[in-house]
Amino acid sequence: MRLVLDSYTHAILLHRNWRSGRRDVTEFHDALLDLEFTLFFDGYHKALGMGTGPCKRCEKCNVSGVCVHGDKKRPSMEACGIDVFQTAQRQGLSLRVLTGMDDERHSCGLVLVE
Repeated sequence: MRLVLDSYTHAILLHRNWRSGRRDVTEFHDALLDLEFTLFFDGYHKALGMGTGPCKRCEKCNVSGVCVHGDKKRPSMEACGIDVFQTAQRQGLSLRVLTGMDDERHSCGLVLVE
């Protein structure tokens, strides 16, 4: 994964605060994918979007078969070895670990561009 990450020279970090809900996370990831697709069609063919945390598209994941949303699945930043907290802090964002179900949540996304 280090070789893949090192093959990019630019990245766009996206951030959103939200309260709760599968829909909020899905909308954020859809915006991330829209940016990736836009960059791809503008000639940046290596554009790669990554969200954070597990996928929330389905109520129950089809782990034994083909992904229902295969065209929208991307690796998470954490799965690629990226320290999301440190990445956000370096860009002036203050993330914190959730301590309760009513805590404000933060979603981060990254689009790598070359």
